[in-house]
Parts: sequence; structure tokens; C-alpha cells
Amino acid sequence: MQRVRFGKPSLRTFGVSVLVALTLSCAPAPSGRTSEGGAGPASAPKTLRIAMQTSNEQASPAMWGSSGSGSAALEHYFIFHSNLTVFDPQKNVTARLAQKVPTVEDGDWKVLPGGGMEVTWKIRPDAKWHDGTPLTADDFAFGFQVVKDKDLAIATIGDLDKISEVRALDPQTMLVVWKGQSVYGNVNGHDGVPAIPRHIFKPLYDTGDKAGFENSALWNTGWIGLGPFKLTSWTLGSQMEAVAFDQYALGRPKVDRLIIRYIGDVNALVANVLSGDIDLIPAGAQLDINQMVTLRQAWAGNNGGSTLLNTKSVRT
Repeated sequence: MQRVRFGKPSLRTFGVSVLVALTLSCAPAPSGRTSEGGAGPASAPKTLRIAMQTSNEQASPAMWGSSGSGSAALEHYFIFHSNLTVFDPQKNVTARLAQKVPTVEDGDWKVLPGGGMEVTWKIRPDAKWHDGTPLTADDFAFGFQVVKDKDLAIATIGDLDKISEVRALDPQTMLVVWKGQSVYGNVNGHDGVPAIPRHIFKPLYDTGDKAGFENSALWNTGWIGLGPFKLTSWTLGSQMEAVAFDQYALGRPKVDRLIIRYIGDVNALVANVLSGDIDLIPAGAQLDINQMVTLRQAWAGNNGGSTLLNTKSVRT
């Protein structure tokens, strides 16, 4: 019997986040090789069934094309896309698709006499888009060009307005030039300079049809990203399906397949969890305390799953 534990925040006055753990269907443990060197029987593929409210379906897995920057947008982003760095649970900036985090001591983060900065990033050579194309510095330079295009309806996020230039020095090296100083100079996460697959989007961008570019299905049902899971189908308003990306730079995910369902009614969402049709309610869902109490009471006698309340902040 296998268990998966994930968290979700509830935006209530008391600022409580709720962890929901659901029991997955039993599957045989992965078998190793036999003593004679032959392969043992293959383990059953692992499928994780996730659910959120319909209102949390995003316009795109890309943050700049999503409906907001809250938990739901982040859930989709980290499944289907990625960037150079991420904050770990201890709030330390950690390299993800970057070879390392730039530092002043190493000389790849320079504070200029005039008050600006230059930060040099090295991209992992094994980072690839979901179609197998290598990630390059040109993808970031193109991404910066897109988000700074005043003819496109893209809100500036993070510290992007403090950056004046992104330059590709070679396929694995890019230079980010800052107008001023920022403690986030060596941070490039979900709200940093974005990577956009230049080989896919630039031909469309070069046509000059900005409306067509913004409304292209390439941003949603045709999305090609950098994340641990590759989108295989998306029925808008209903569900998304994805498979583990075998060439993900940080290693293939241990879950083979994802199904993300969008359910309009919160009570229906809870009912699907209790019936076993849904395995996980992630941070992108927004249940309140009453629903959590219902789940706890239903699971109390059968170990069907767990909830954890984590005081987070005061929010109205």
C-alpha cells in the first residue's frame, strides 16, 4: 500500500494551510533484477489522480499566461514548466536548470560601479524541452523579449522591470544586465526571466500577428515546457493528462502518469476524494476547514488518508 502526502492552503481569515493525504491503489513494489541477471517482472505504472475547482484551471502552464500567480498557477507551473532556480523548504535559492547559483565571490554576479549588475548564468547541458530540443540561452533572451513587448498584454512580474537586457553569449551561457541592484540578482524562478521555446514560438512571433501569438493553442493544449511532466491531452474545462518526462534534467519522476480533473462544486470534490476516484488535493485547490473536518471524520476509522493543518499567516 502506498501513500502520497501533499499540501494545500485555505485562504481563510485564520490563514490556515491544509495537508491532504490520500491512499493510492495498492500496487506491487518495483522488482529488481533476478540473481541470474535477468529482469524481474515490471511494476505497474503509477497514476496520480488530482482534482481542483474548475475556477483554478489556468490559461497556460506558463506563469505569464496564467490567471493569477497564486497556488493554482504555481501548481501547474511546477508540473509542466521550470526555470533556473527554485527556493528550497529552508528558503535557500537552489539551482534547478542552472549549473550553479551565481555568487559575487565566484565573479558571475558583478555589481557595477554605476550601480547596476551583470549576472552570468550557465544552463545545464542536459536540460531539454518536452519535444527533446535542448534548452539554450536564446530561449531566455527570446522570453525576455516577449514579456517586455508592450504590444502584448503581459503583466510584469517579479523584478523583470529592473532588468535592461538578456544576452545569449553561447548556447549554455546568458548574461542578464540589471539597471540597478537587487538581492534577487542570482534568483531566476517562476517570476524571473522566462524560458520560452524559441524554435516553436519565434516563427509565430515574427509574423507580427500579436493577437494570434497571444491566443495560440501553443500556450495551452499544445504546450511544450521544461517540467517533470509532459502534457499529453487537455480537454478545456474538464481535465488534463500528462506523462513523466523521461529526459527531465533532474531525473524522471517516480509517478508515471498524472490526471488533473477540474470539478466545479466543492462538495463534489470532497465526494470524489472519499469515493477513491481522486488521490490528491494539491495547494491549487481551495477547500475550507469544514471540508477538512468532513474528510478527517470519514478517514478516522479506516486510515483512508490524512489531513494536516499548518498555521501560515493572517489573511482576510
